[in-house]
Amino acid sequence: MKHFTTFLIAGMVTLSAAAQNLVPNTSFEDHLDSPCSWMVNSDDFSSIMQNWVMPSGGSPDVFSALVDETCYASCYSTHSDAKGNQAPRTGDYMVGISTFGSGCGFLPDYREYVQVQLSSTLNVGELYYAEMYISLGDYTITATNNMGMYFSTEPISSSVCSQFNVVPQILDSEVITDETGWVKISGTFIAESNFGYITIGNFSDNSSTSTITVEGNYNNSYYYIDDVTVSLATNISSSSATDFVSFFPNPSSDRVTINSTLGGLSEVTLYDLSSRKILQYNFINSVNLDISNLEKGIYVYEVKNGSNGYSKGRLIKE
Repeated sequence: MKHFTTFLIAGMVTLSAAAQNLVPNTSFEDHLDSPCSWMVNSDDFSSIMQNWVMPSGGSPDVFSALVDETCYASCYSTHSDAKGNQAPRTGDYMVGISTFGSGCGFLPDYREYVQVQLSSTLNVGELYYAEMYISLGDYTITATNNMGMYFSTEPISSSVCSQFNVVPQILDSEVITDETGWVKISGTFIAESNFGYITIGNFSDNSSTSTITVEGNYNNSYYYIDDVTVSLATNISSSSATDFVSFFPNPSSDRVTINSTLGGLSEVTLYDLSSRKILQYNFINSVNLDISNLEKGIYVYEVKNGSNGYSKGRLIKE
């Protein structure tokens, strides 16, 4: 699975054994009431779900394995408007959102989102891991890509039903067609601000979203979501595939030297935190890069040596 934003410190990245999940109500089990119908507005959503909110005019739904199957909101619904039959990945509850199509007066680019305030804000410059699981509704006609996770310092909101024009830190580029299992969307990123909120959905318009037509009767694309995690990532022991590079001095104010222990041609690429490519350079064994003209801040480097080695890391420009 491809990820648009996956920033890794050189070496394998994992969650610390003591890492805390910063997402409250991570699997949507904390609820105020049991749903039966679809959600019409934010008050409907908040009357059922704790912590999570509906941030735009598009209305996400809450699904339960405990309500009668004649209810639209049953995970095993027999309702004529049901989006599918799907057991939650864990527990008895999950949520669902539309990621593509029309709606809300047949406006183009109809979108639904869910949003939650993290239990604590992220620390600037730290590496974080984010993860969620999604499954395509059985009865939807269209499968899409671009499911993303957007982190912000303040909650984002809109009264309209179209997409938020923001760039998510975690963005999956594959079209997810699995209607029976749960697909993990995950990645790592460096917090460039004290983010305190996460919003989930498709942040691209229809023309920028890839689709695959599947068998179904619901015109829009619809995905179930469960088990959302955001946690501090930690660097553990490097493997031979990633420890071929040394990158020093780091931090640096003017020049950095990259050494590769692998023979042949290597390529280094430097990105800013919005994933914009800053520079790219090919070298054999060693290269000395001039970064004096870069603005102070955090950058991400990527070094490739054919199929022999691959490394990503963080460069601090002083």
